[in-house]
Amino acid sequence: MKQYASANKEKQASEVADLFRKTLETFFKEYFSNNKSLENQYSEYGNILQKNGIPKEISNNLIDLLKMYTAYNNSFVKHNDKAGKNVLEYIMYQTSNGLPWYIPHQKLSIALPDMLV
Repeated sequence: MKQYASANKEKQASEVADLFRKTLETFFKEYFSNNKSLENQYSEYGNILQKNGIPKEISNNLIDLLKMYTAYNNSFVKHNDKAGKNVLEYIMYQTSNGLPWYIPHQKLSIALPDMLV
């Protein structure tokens, strides 16, 4: 969170956006006990949502949100360092607000990267 507050250049904003992605990716890796990238967790995620009775309309929306999130990171963060600080707040909220929906009815203890604490 400290990095989010102090990000004032595109490069810094990209670094912070990538930390949010890494946090979400680590969350899924730990939950599913695998080493897949975030982009390769969609089917695992869809299966757990279905198993937990999440309606298809909602689960499709959550998966689409992950796809948008990874597409943004691939286009603006990972390959181009062009994330803007004005987008960081959206990414922060999507990461933190989405976590309760990502794995319903499940408690998970996960260590956040030091830069996000």
